[in-house]
Amino acid sequence: MKNAVDLKDFSSLQEAVDAVPEFGTLFVPPGKWACGSAKLKSNMTLFLAKGAELIAPASVEEHIDNTGFQRKIGISRCFIGLFNVQNVTIEGEGTLNGNGHVFWPDYDGAPNSVYRDPENGFFSPGVYKSVFPRPSLLIAFKSENIVIRNIRIQESASYTVWCMGCRNLRIDSIELVNIRRGPNSDGLDIDCCQDVWITDCRLDAGDDSIALKSDIDALGENMPCERIHISGNTLSSHCCAIRLGYEGDGFIRDVIMTNNIIHDANIGLDMLANLPEVERMETFGIRKGAKIENIIVRGMVMRNVRQAIKLWNWVNVPDTLPQLEGYIRNVLLADMQIEAVDASFIGGKSVSGIRLENIRMHVARFKNAYKDAEPVALPTVWGRGYMKEPLTVYNIPDLEMVNVVITEEYV
Repeated sequence: MKNAVDLKDFSSLQEAVDAVPEFGTLFVPPGKWACGSAKLKSNMTLFLAKGAELIAPASVEEHIDNTGFQRKIGISRCFIGLFNVQNVTIEGEGTLNGNGHVFWPDYDGAPNSVYRDPENGFFSPGVYKSVFPRPSLLIAFKSENIVIRNIRIQESASYTVWCMGCRNLRIDSIELVNIRRGPNSDGLDIDCCQDVWITDCRLDAGDDSIALKSDIDALGENMPCERIHISGNTLSSHCCAIRLGYEGDGFIRDVIMTNNIIHDANIGLDMLANLPEVERMETFGIRKGAKIENIIVRGMVMRNVRQAIKLWNWVNVPDTLPQLEGYIRNVLLADMQIEAVDASFIGGKSVSGIRLENIRMHVARFKNAYKDAEPVALPTVWGRGYMKEPLTVYNIPDLEMVNVVITEEYV
């Protein structure tokens, strides 16, 4: 391996990174390495050999702080940082271990398994105590030409791979496995990024597996999250397998998702332009809401999900917030086979141009899921509430449905 330095020759991970020559490689040999956190630099490769495991520090203070965020964020520190760098590759067959359990005060060492309530069929094991501050595993901030491929990433204390304000990002063939009860342990958070490819990955997350966001308040500039390709992935999540929106006032647009498999998830596909709680909006610096548009989802299988589809905007938002401008529009959902245990929902204010095509969805509700519950016309922001129909559509006059078959049973 040319222009390479070996981690074993240095006393810390940062010291080894600093020694890498221009366009060189930091080689991490087999073994467990607990040698601190590091900021990577431009024009380098971090190569994790098969059997190599980099383990994050056990204290927040030993993690690197991303001082670039323009809003105070309780998970701004990270194990691996890429801040304003270019041409960085992280690859190999080794592991990045976030050591997440040491940051949860009530962690009990329970096996990391999918828990499905036998009474209602929902996924509801609860999460470990959410304390702040605690670190993310990897943060890429305002960086370009970043490649993460083949490696295993595990046990993040909060967000796992968080990319904000980045351009030309490729995440390929990684295996990401978090403790499902880990609080906010998202898999991939793609925030205000452009030209992104997420391909052939296996993601098992405690929170959202893939989240596309537009938090321009934290970034400090109005950069759209756009030109996103998500293909060939297998996703499982304690929350949403794929989510668009939630935090942010910017654009999320021009997204293509093809040939993905979702299993054992609370929500399969979620789009959320505005939050209903004023306090939460203020916490995340939301003033107008996300603008979600030009989304194509084609070729998707879902099995063992609670709610398959939720496109939700302005539902239950107080009329005292007239400044909201977020919307969801021009969305194609096509060629999908779905097995769920709860009803899906599409609608709200400023939701338009939605087309469903070639979809087969079967909803097998558990009889005790909403026993003696009063039906609701509209679900909560989390998709909860007993909706009588397996698919509820609200306030979308131009909805198109072609070859859509939805069946339901009580088990």
